[in-house]
Amino acid sequence: MLRLSIVLTIVLLVTPGASGDDAAKVFETLYGSKIRQVSATGDRADDVALAMELLEVAGKSGSTPGLQALMCDTAYDLGIKHPDGYTAAIAAMQLVAESHETKRSEAREKMIDILSRKSRIGKPEERDAASDVMINLLATIGDELMEKKEYLEAAREYRRALILGQQRKTDSLDAIKEKFDRANARDRTEKKLALLTEKLQGDANDSATAEEIVKLQLMEFDDPTAASQYLDRVKDENLKIHAQLAAKSLAELDGDASMKLGEWYFSLGRPPTTTEVQHRMWRRANGCFQHFLSLPTGEELKRTQADIRVAEIKKTFGDITSGDTRPSQATQPTPAVPPKTTARAFSSFASIKVDATWAPVKVVSKDTPSGEKWVPAWFDVPKGMEELQFTKPKAYQGSLAFTIEKAGKVLLAVPQQDWGNRSLSGGPWKDEVQSREQLKSMGWNEVQSLNGDRYLLLQRDCKAGETFTIRTKKYDMPILFIPRGGG
Repeated sequence: MLRLSIVLTIVLLVTPGASGDDAAKVFETLYGSKIRQVSATGDRADDVALAMELLEVAGKSGSTPGLQALMCDTAYDLGIKHPDGYTAAIAAMQLVAESHETKRSEAREKMIDILSRKSRIGKPEERDAASDVMINLLATIGDELMEKKEYLEAAREYRRALILGQQRKTDSLDAIKEKFDRANARDRTEKKLALLTEKLQGDANDSATAEEIVKLQLMEFDDPTAASQYLDRVKDENLKIHAQLAAKSLAELDGDASMKLGEWYFSLGRPPTTTEVQHRMWRRANGCFQHFLSLPTGEELKRTQADIRVAEIKKTFGDITSGDTRPSQATQPTPAVPPKTTARAFSSFASIKVDATWAPVKVVSKDTPSGEKWVPAWFDVPKGMEELQFTKPKAYQGSLAFTIEKAGKVLLAVPQQDWGNRSLSGGPWKDEVQSREQLKSMGWNEVQSLNGDRYLLLQRDCKAGETFTIRTKKYDMPILFIPRGGG
C-alpha cells in the first residue's frame, strides 16, 4: 500500500515532460531522507531493501522518465554495495537501457561491470548464470552494432564475449567466434568496397572495377538495388542481365525469368564460397524457385527442376525465407540477451511453486537427442532462452500443476501436436484437457512455436496466490521456464 501511494504521489506531482529539476525535487521529497538514513548505517541490508523498493516503483514510473532514471541510478548505487544487491543493480540498469536510449550504452557498461563482479564474488550458485548473461549481453550489443553496419565496433564486442566465453568454456563459444569472424570479414569488405568506389571515381570507364563492385553488392551486401547503379559500366553481359533481374521484385518476374535468376543465384552460392554467402545466394534462389512453383505453368520438367533445387536448399539450410539473411546453422547463433528478457530475468519473472526438477535450457542442433525419453532437446527457440531453465517433464503425467508465490511473468510451453486428442484410452484426463481457446480465455498469450511445432510458448502476467493445472494431451506435460537460479 505504501508503494502504491508513492506511485500515486508521482502521478500527482510530476507531469509527463517535466524538467530534470522538477524530477529531482520530487525524488528528494520522496526518498531524500530514506537515502540519508540508510547511508548513515553500516548495515548493507537496508541499502539492498531500499534499492529493491526503488526498482519496484521505477518499473511503474515510465510516464515520468526523468524520475524513473533517478530511481534506477540510485537503486544501482545502493545495490552495488553488497553482493545481495547485485540483482537489483543489474535490473535497474536494464530498465534504464530499455527505457532511455541516450543512457543505454552507459547502463549496459554498468551491467557488464556488475555482472563481472557477480560472476567472481556473487553467490556460488549464481556465478555461472551471471557469466552467461554477461556473454550474451556483449553478443547482443555486437548484434545491434552489426545491424547498424558498425562492423569494427561489433567485432570489439564479440571479442569481449569471446574472451569470457573461452574462460567460461561456454557452449556458445563456436557461435560467438563465428560472429566475431563475420564482423571482421564484413569490416574488411566495407573497406574493400570503399577502395573500389574510389578507384572507379578516378576512372569512370573501368569496367572490371565496376563489375567487382556489382558482385560485392550482390553477394556480400545482398543489395541488388545498389548493384544496379553500376550496370551502365559493366561489359559482362551475363552479369548485367542477371543483375537487372535481381533488382526487380519477384512479382515482376515471369516463370522463365524466375527460373533463370534462381539458377544464377544457385550457381553463385555453390562452394567454395563461404557458408554465409552460400546461404544468402541460396535464400534468394529459393525465393525465385518458390515464385516459379506458385505460377500456373505447365512446364513439368522445369517444375521438377525447381522442386529439386528447393529440396537441396532445404537439406542444406532448413526452411529459409526470402526475408531471412542469416545462415540456419547446426549450431544456433549466440542466444543474445533480448532487451525485454534480461531485466525480467532478474526482476519481473514470477516465483513459482511446482513439484518438478529444473534443468538449464541448452540449444542444440535439430534431431540431437536429449538423452532422456520425456525431456525435449531444444533446437528451435527464440534468442535469450539459454539464460532460462525449464521443468523436466515426468513420464505419462500429462498435467502440470503450479502455484504463483510472487507475482510476475510466467512462460509456459504446452504440447500442441495432436492437441487434445481424445482418441486414446479413456479416463478422467479427457475432462482435464484445455483447448487453445480456453487457455486464451484464461489470459495465456501465444508467443511462438518451439521445436518446430511440437510446443507452443505462452506468456501470462500472474498474481501471487494463483494456481493452475494445465493439460493439453494425455501423456505429454506442459513445461515452465524461469531464469536460471530462480524458482
